[in-house]
Amino acid sequence: MPWAYTRRDGKGSVHFHVDARFGLTKFVDDWTIYHELAHMALPYLGPEYRWLSEGFASYMQYQIMAQAGVLKGDLAENYHKKITVHLRWFNSDLTAKSIATRLMDNKQYPAAYWGSAYFFVLADNKLQKQHQISLPQLISLYQDCCRALDHNVEEVFASLDGMIKGKLFAELLDEFKNRPARELYPEVFNQ
Repeated sequence: MPWAYTRRDGKGSVHFHVDARFGLTKFVDDWTIYHELAHMALPYLGPEYRWLSEGFASYMQYQIMAQAGVLKGDLAENYHKKITVHLRWFNSDLTAKSIATRLMDNKQYPAAYWGSAYFFVLADNKLQKQHQISLPQLISLYQDCCRALDHNVEEVFASLDGMIKGKLFAELLDEFKNRPARELYPEVFNQ
């Protein structure tokens, strides 16, 4: 399957390493392309927020795959399957940010990525309930107004919060940085 990474120099780019023995359909149906393209929707958030960047790309990969018609099963089913197996890591009095950062540092990437994707599950649920807009819709609008102007997580979240005239993203980030993870993560994930 493909292996890929993003580069943020200049305009930014996604680089794919593809085994030519696999057919085009295998490449198109694989999550990698959608994950890496999702990274480009936000500026580089810096090493301190790698966990958040990977959580965003993991969450958005399924949104993009569903929109492209290549996601097998429905969104909720796919998120449930990926996030549920990693909830145990977040059943702790440590903060979600510290747990996700430690998982990244220890190269436990699936747990870090999908545990961090839960941030965006929460954000999307709150957006839809409180502001009648989905996260993918907000991110699409963000591309036009603010993507080229923002350079860090604080600016990105200030822009997103400004677009909804609220503090949803800033407050959620504060919770992930300061509250015990067990207070944020469910024992059983149901979306």
